Amino acid sequence: MVIPWLVALHRSISTYRNQYLFAGLFLVGFLFAITDFVRAYAGVPVLFFVVTLLLSSKWPRHRIRAIAVVFLIAGAAGPMVYFGSLFQDRDAFLIQQDPGYTPPLKRHLFWHTAYMGLGYTTNDFGVEWSDGHAFNALEARAPGTPHLSVESERIHKQLFFETIIAHPVFAIMNYAAKAGVLAFMVILFANAGLLVRENRGLDPPLRFAFLSATAIASSYGILAIPSINYTTQLVAIAALYGIFSIAVAIPQGFKSSFLIPFQRRD
Repeated sequence: MVIPWLVALHRSISTYRNQYLFAGLFLVGFLFAITDFVRAYAGVPVLFFVVTLLLSSKWPRHRIRAIAVVFLIAGAAGPMVYFGSLFQDRDAFLIQQDPGYTPPLKRHLFWHTAYMGLGYTTNDFGVEWSDGHAFNALEARAPGTPHLSVESERIHKQLFFETIIAHPVFAIMNYAAKAGVLAFMVILFANAGLLVRENRGLDPPLRFAFLSATAIASSYGILAIPSINYTTQLVAIAALYGIFSIAVAIPQGFKSSFLIPFQRRD
């Protein structure tokens, strides 16, 4: 929903007033904070799209860019402060009811996921893509450590680096396999949009913005596994890139706009 609006704004910036840009970026920041609460890091690719577009575009002037960033941050600040206060109230209530209660991490487990991600390809040392395996490894290393805690993240970080240092070739092959699957997804969903000639498709700022968003969205599949649960953003961004590239190129002529494989030269 956000990226199509940003593309339209970028291509028609001369017809928009600054207040529309500011209001739009305030809304983008607000939606980013909401989606990040619903699904951890779900809005980060779009955030990188916006920031890259602002930095690489010839519009607007530096002063206007700075004000635009302020509105983007302001839009995100409201929901983040509100939800943060709700978490604090929840933890305070639970501690009051149970003095032994330990508040969980207020962010997605990074090293827990990274360690499990080593189990994407088969191996001889027992690492699996499984929460159960990660918890068992935690219990074996430090019995009694609470799950979803700062200490559990520290231990999973140790396990992660111990594994890749002990088995570097396996680690490289594991991440290469993930990257191959992600590259296939981009080719599949961007499709003919990837064949649009550079001078006939989207202008450089939009290409850079799509590239940055694609890189960030791909990192989820690299860290975890390239399944649809972790690549929904990547699929959506690749599809949008293909759609907009084709939409821009077709009016300029099919043969002159597309790199046609096996095309005969006269």
